[in-house]
Amino acid sequence: MHSLDAPNALQVTHLYMTPSLFDVVVNCDLTSLVCVILAGERVPQHQLEMWRGKVKHFVIAYGNTETVWATAMDFDNSAEHTSSNVIGFPLPHVSCYVLDAHQQPVPVGVMGELYIGGDGVGRGYLNRSELNHKAFMKNPFSSDDESRIYKTGDMVKLLPDGCIFFIGRNDGQIKIRGQRVELGEVEMAL
Repeated sequence: MHSLDAPNALQVTHLYMTPSLFDVVVNCDLTSLVCVILAGERVPQHQLEMWRGKVKHFVIAYGNTETVWATAMDFDNSAEHTSSNVIGFPLPHVSCYVLDAHQQPVPVGVMGELYIGGDGVGRGYLNRSELNHKAFMKNPFSSDDESRIYKTGDMVKLLPDGCIFFIGRNDGQIKIRGQRVELGEVEMAL
């Protein structure tokens, strides 16, 4: 077992973790790093500013448990995007739709809710048919009757180059260290 005080002794080249954990690890000697992938919660702007250009690949990945990974953005030195609110471009096996309250596409630059389709969309929640009906639906943009999309609850806007910009949630869900917390459930328990 090696201590986190000496990860460079292990010649760690790739890290995949939540931004909260990365803040702890960042105090170590990480000179051997080539690639950092942060996912699971919003990446703080200070992490992007601190690490962009210091490693060959500084990647922000986005996805839900229900869809696995959906988007990613490599903030290399040539990237024009500098905000950690950018969650990237859809991965090759993923379709991302920014829709209004009537599930119609919104124009570029207009806020809407992110819906995700493609190979990674889960089958639904076990024994939660009412929730499944609200979150997983037939994909209206596909001719395949089996194709479904997942309603994320994340409010985003599509940038002119196709990149997705995260704005916030449309409900009371928050994340603490990568874990979902439903504020309504906390209120009910109290």
